[in-house]
Amino acid sequence: YTVHVINLPDLQVTNQTPCNNIPSIPLIANLTGGTFSGVNVNGNIFNVAAAGGGLHWFYYTLDTLGCTVVDSGTVNVTNQAVPTYIAPDSACIGQPFSINTNPDSAIIILDGVSNHTNNLIDTLQTSGYHFFSISLTGGCSQNLNDSIFIIDNTLPQIIISPDSVCN
Repeated sequence: YTVHVINLPDLQVTNQTPCNNIPSIPLIANLTGGTFSGVNVNGNIFNVAAAGGGLHWFYYTLDTLGCTVVDSGTVNVTNQAVPTYIAPDSACIGQPFSINTNPDSAIIILDGVSNHTNNLIDTLQTSGYHFFSISLTGGCSQNLNDSIFIIDNTLPQIIISPDSVCN
């Protein structure tokens, strides 16, 4: 008997880590002509929305040189973090107000200034709408936008002088 050793190609698939707010992603292998399979796999598309958060396995099968080569890969779906906050709808000029966020690591951008973190306590000196946004750092974060209305509560000045008294 003669044994012929066939060097099979080095099959590699790419592991991926998408956010769960992406509907689907293409699966990638270094060699063409094979077939992807697994739960939530259709052709070379992985359905992120249907899979949900967590680690998901897929397989790539390639028939070459009379042999079958199989490699496996993972898609680790990361759940999107959504910040929450508590803030007043309005405040008075010069009076302190606070914006509290969850998680504490959220960044508050108020009137374009982004050096605020959780439990912002501020006073504003101009009336009208002041816009703020809340964002989280990291690959799967969502930004929220809102505003606070600052009310001009200054009272009018009334001056009474003895020179203007009538009989």
